[in-house]
Amino acid sequence: MARPIRANAAATKRRVLTNASYLFSQNTLGGASIRDIARESKVSLATVLHYFGSKEGLYQACVESMYTELEELQSAVGPTFAAGGTVEEIIQGAIKTTLRFAREHRGAIRLTLRDVLDEGEVRIDRRDKFLVPFLDQGSRAMATLTTRSAAELRLLLQSLSHLIVRYSLSSVRELAVVVGLEHAVDLESSEATPEIEERVVAAVEKHLTQVALTMLKLNGATR
Repeated sequence: MARPIRANAAATKRRVLTNASYLFSQNTLGGASIRDIARESKVSLATVLHYFGSKEGLYQACVESMYTELEELQSAVGPTFAAGGTVEEIIQGAIKTTLRFAREHRGAIRLTLRDVLDEGEVRIDRRDKFLVPFLDQGSRAMATLTTRSAAELRLLLQSLSHLIVRYSLSSVRELAVVVGLEHAVDLESSEATPEIEERVVAAVEKHLTQVALTMLKLNGATR
């Protein structure tokens, strides 16, 4: 039985979005052409324009889909606060989950950051839809670990977020140099063994946990 026309249309639209998101994340808006995107998606230029109207419309749809993808982090981090344990264990679990999630979604992060660089800020509608809820919910969760109010913790949370994003975008080679394991990788190659990647990422997680505890003034704290 043939697939419904709507199903085919939805699959085509998703394919265009996926390919466009990748190309936009690797290039500036001007560096990726609609023709390139159409070719990679195996559709006509007219099909791309039919679904998204223009190159700018396609770009904004890609950015929106990347923000939606990153929203999944909330459900991934939530259980670390519900699991109990010491404050350090909870913070460590949240940092580990967040950093690894971010490294697995680097394409989405690159594209959302590129949009911020182009605009100079998170666009107002996305700020209200994504950033404000993130700061509200995250600061309230952190407030349960300390006597400080959620309002006091918003800027701290945003600062930690920026640190995690930067480390998430780093190559294993760069992280190896930063953590002092450059002798363990071939700095001329883009390849690194899974074991080395695990070591350098774990070192960054440990560092970020200590940074978070210091910023929260909770070193050595128990729950």
